Amino acid sequence: MDTNSLPHRHIELVQSTIAALRNAELPLVMPGAEELNETRKMLLTQLEARILPRLEAEDMPALVVLGGSSGAGKSTIVNSLLQEEVSAASIMRPTTRIPAVVLHPADAAALDKHMLKDLGTYCVSEAAIPGIVIVDAPDLDTIEQENREISNRLLDAADLWLFVTTAARYGDAVAWNTLQLARQRGITCGVILNRVRPEAIDTISRDLRQRINDLGMEDSPLFIIPDQGAMEGLLPAAAVAELQNWLQVVAESKMADSLVQRTTAATFPTLRADLLRLADGLEAQEHALIDLR
Repeated sequence: MDTNSLPHRHIELVQSTIAALRNAELPLVMPGAEELNETRKMLLTQLEARILPRLEAEDMPALVVLGGSSGAGKSTIVNSLLQEEVSAASIMRPTTRIPAVVLHPADAAALDKHMLKDLGTYCVSEAAIPGIVIVDAPDLDTIEQENREISNRLLDAADLWLFVTTAARYGDAVAWNTLQLARQRGITCGVILNRVRPEAIDTISRDLRQRINDLGMEDSPLFIIPDQGAMEGLLPAAAVAELQNWLQVVAESKMADSLVQRTTAATFPTLRADLLRLADGLEAQEHALIDLR
């Protein structure tokens, strides 16, 4: 077998699968049809955002998505990592309606035709980390259906999902259910605990770490950002230094490649199972249409 032809064959296989998913129709209101349609969207995102781009280009940067509940401070953290305003942050909820995709100029060419362009606004900055694309996602608990849809698609696209929460809201069910779902899909996850009073850091971080461990995420990183009190604008560089340094290490070492490979490898078993389940659902719909005719 000519092994040099394998990558091209893989690309063709993924492209044909994407085409089939786009053309797949579930016209009948049947039990499970809504869930199958969500599965179809998830599979499209995984194939278009993660699998296909990495088959087509070896220099594809790692995609790091910051997601969480409303008011968790995602935009402020993203801005503070760069020490410049690239994503809107305010007291109005929801603030992030259009995802901000932050990337270094060195990664601009690789992301030029990526599906992220259809979902968000590209912010190309010299202050960004080469090899790492950071996405400020809409709130998980937003009441706006379109924002929730985008947030879920970004979750499916992520190589690493950083769940941003606060000392006051780290037990919220919506966010933890999403974190558990991300873990089940094979997405590598980390947690950022924002706005923690210094005297409560030890107690809250222990409880949060136990919750993380209970989800089977013992190896997931946990970053603590102390409460800065009443403030506007950027956090002090020292407040996000641990997260900044970790992302820098991920980008500059083989850790980014390992992270991507780990997420992709964990995705494949569920991806295969979801494709088979969707195929069964499409067949059931086709049989029902024939019976109706």
